Amino acid sequence: MRSIYLDRGWKFTREGLGPHDLLSDHARDIIKQYSDGVIVEDLDEKDWKNVTLPHDMLLEGEYTRSYIKDYGNRLFLSGSLEAVIGWYRKKFYLGGELEGKRFILHFDGAGREVRVYLNESFVCKSISRSGAFDVDVTDVIRTGEENVNILAVRVDSSEPDLPWYQGGGIYDHVRLEVLEQADIVDDDILVETVYEADADKAVINIDCPVSVSDGIDHDLEIDVSIMDHEGNSMASADSALSVGPASSSHCHLKLEMSSPVLWECDSPALYSAVLTLTDKMTDRKSVHVRNFGIRSMSYYQGRGNYLNFKPINITGVSIYRDHAGCGVAVPDSIKEFRLVRLKELGFNAIRFAGGAASRHDLELCDRLGFLVYNEIGFEANAEESAAELRKMIRISRNHPSVYCYGIRGLGSSLAELCSGMDHLRTLSSIAEKEDPQRLFAVGIKHNKDADIDWDGIEQLFTIADVISSLGDNDFTDRLCDRFPEAPVMLGCIETPAWVRNCWVCVQRKIDYRDAIRGLVEADRLIRRRAEHSLGFFLATAYDHRGDPQPLEYPAVLSQTGLLDACGYMKDVSWYWKSRLGSEPIAWLFPGWEDIEQLDKPVDIYAFSNLDTVELSSGRKSLGRIKVPESGIVKWEGVGEQEEPLHIRGWHKYKKLIDKTEDFSGSPFNIRIEPADDSIVIGDGDVIIMNLSLLDVNGNVSKSAEDWISLRVSGAGVFAGCGNGAPLDHDSDLNPHRKAFHGRMQFLIRVTGKGNLIKVSASTDKLRTECTITL
Repeated sequence: MRSIYLDRGWKFTREGLGPHDLLSDHARDIIKQYSDGVIVEDLDEKDWKNVTLPHDMLLEGEYTRSYIKDYGNRLFLSGSLEAVIGWYRKKFYLGGELEGKRFILHFDGAGREVRVYLNESFVCKSISRSGAFDVDVTDVIRTGEENVNILAVRVDSSEPDLPWYQGGGIYDHVRLEVLEQADIVDDDILVETVYEADADKAVINIDCPVSVSDGIDHDLEIDVSIMDHEGNSMASADSALSVGPASSSHCHLKLEMSSPVLWECDSPALYSAVLTLTDKMTDRKSVHVRNFGIRSMSYYQGRGNYLNFKPINITGVSIYRDHAGCGVAVPDSIKEFRLVRLKELGFNAIRFAGGAASRHDLELCDRLGFLVYNEIGFEANAEESAAELRKMIRISRNHPSVYCYGIRGLGSSLAELCSGMDHLRTLSSIAEKEDPQRLFAVGIKHNKDADIDWDGIEQLFTIADVISSLGDNDFTDRLCDRFPEAPVMLGCIETPAWVRNCWVCVQRKIDYRDAIRGLVEADRLIRRRAEHSLGFFLATAYDHRGDPQPLEYPAVLSQTGLLDACGYMKDVSWYWKSRLGSEPIAWLFPGWEDIEQLDKPVDIYAFSNLDTVELSSGRKSLGRIKVPESGIVKWEGVGEQEEPLHIRGWHKYKKLIDKTEDFSGSPFNIRIEPADDSIVIGDGDVIIMNLSLLDVNGNVSKSAEDWISLRVSGAGVFAGCGNGAPLDHDSDLNPHRKAFHGRMQFLIRVTGKGNLIKVSASTDKLRTECTITL
């Protein structure tokens, strides 16, 4: 088996061109029938744009309020980007050596409504929130270097259906899986592991479905070798089987491995199962590799969660698919950057709230040591929900990071879920059949204006292993009180709005004292329910487009992220870092730039995990305070000071913090640097660059909002930019943008034409250059 990635060389247009009105799902749609339109071979593409996947086609539009709807007294998709219909086309060739093979076309993310054509044939339609689907294209594909293949994809995002930004386009990888006539489909391989602690060994059960597509018998042999991360063989097995014409069979192999290294969040050990399928008739071989981990995970009521027989606090955060500069089309390097940032804050679990995690998302979580709660939306169409659940589980079940599957209700979800009990029972049985080793959760979101259907929730507990509360914090608390012995997950802990380097929130829609109280209440809920829950997930990790509550238009970003849309830390980030980690922290805020003119005394705060902290100005102490249980210290009514503020902190009588909160001046210089040097970047990947406007002392000029012009040359091209500003309507695709509080982020796509990339940035007063060596 081999995969051919089709991410490069696409043409794109934001036009609703034909054919687009066919479209029954009759068998005739698979037959060539079109003599004109986008799918024909000789189409004039001179006005189409060159794009590389992943690609969010909505980023090329403008922000709009045209999709506002009444949705429980909140703005529905307020300030998101206009939804459109787009077309993608790609030409590619396959060598003659591939003649006689089978071909499966995989889309790892595209949506929301997608129609795929290959060589003027309609091959499939997908309507999916997760955006992942595949189709066998063996009958219509062309091999031979002289035969061109035309792949055309119509993506319709014109009907928004969620209260956050869903994006649109082909926003993940597209690849062609090449198989033999007798072969294994990767997603069908199942690797189950059981760790026997008493014997210190792992039992590895591999189920390997083999299918034959031609009209002859095949005698096959399957060899399996378990490899560690250094390539050492740890166990092996083989089996023979015969498969008849156009049929399938299963091969079951059992292996044992002594003294395995277990997968842990802090040390995520991985193994590989290398499966070699040999056709004895043709001597053709096909190699498949499945990565997996060995771990044991359990939940005990009143005692909490155990990973490898040791207690573990599942400290999670919800994450949406959206990042500054690229929208929902998040490249692999940025996915890794975003997860690494969350690991640094102390989180060990992820809930992919905007749709099921992709293959690469799960591979990253395996490697970085995150537990994953993977879920799909609850659809009124039972067949659609069942198909999405099967697809999600088959992508997820070999990944040690995944510990729970879920169904998430939308809209007036509790009422919808309770009215669809039979549908939920069917989904629960599918989850049990596809992967009996993992928990199955039903996520419920209570409408504050409706009565709580406690009887309905009690019935849900008979269907699901877990109830995941996605409602407000008060409802979550009441749910835990009502069912104290039942397994409940704190699936969506509400957190207050906060803006980077801003006195809590722009537009003054929220009082900073309410924001701080919201932090305390969220933390109190988590700690009160810690021993009885299956973990918590804060909402959310990063700011994202759409759903800007409590702000109103022209705000276009949410504000409840711990990090902004660029991944820059807010003040609130330090609160959770102090609560979850062991690093000594005494984070002082607001900074002087946040206190308008200092024309009146203000309260100064510190987030800290130390025993005692002291605030001073010069030699004058403003108070030495014992840090309360909440981790939030307040000095009331601090007026203008002649010298900068200084904070000291002690833990067990040892001074661990001693720093000055200085006032930053006007921009004097520009600093450009990669956001993370540790992420390996290859040809076609995206580099994240951070840009800071610095004052004469080298501090970030927090009040600076200068216009910055960017230029990229050499072995890279400009790919997008953002600044995290909630009211900024400038395009992410324009290399000319304002900084926000002294910072901006831009993306560079590596073109592979050399090993040097030259970057220059300028304002009307400043200019700098830097060179990146790959």
